[in-house]
Amino acid sequence: MKLSKNTISILENFATIEENLLIDEGSTLRTMSKSKSLLAEVLVDEEFPCEVGIYSLSKFLRLYKLIEQPELSFTEHTISIQNRHRGDALTYRTAASDTLLCPPKKG
Repeated sequence: MKLSKNTISILENFATIEENLLIDEGSTLRTMSKSKSLLAEVLVDEEFPCEVGIYSLSKFLRLYKLIEQPELSFTEHTISIQNRHRGDALTYRTAASDTLLCPPKKG
C-alpha cells in the first residue's frame, strides 16, 4: 500500500495534535489532543487492512520518508516500509492500543 501526498500531509498535521495514533481498519483517521479539547477526523483515499497503533507518528513519518517510493505492508505487530524494486526495507514495531491516547470509539 502506498500513501498519497495528501494522506502524508494529514498525518504530519495529526502529529502536531497528538504524537501517537491508532488507525482503525478502513479509510477514516481520527486523533485527539491530550487535553481532549480537539478531535480531528478525516476520510483518506487509502484503505487500511487492520487496526495499527503508531506510538510516535513523527518518527514513523521520518522512517517512511527514508525509503524512496515506499510501500507499506502490515502484520499483527509490525509495519514494513519497503521499496520492492531496490530491496530497501525498514520495519516499524506497532504499539498496543491500550498504550495510546485515542478518541473514543464511535457508536
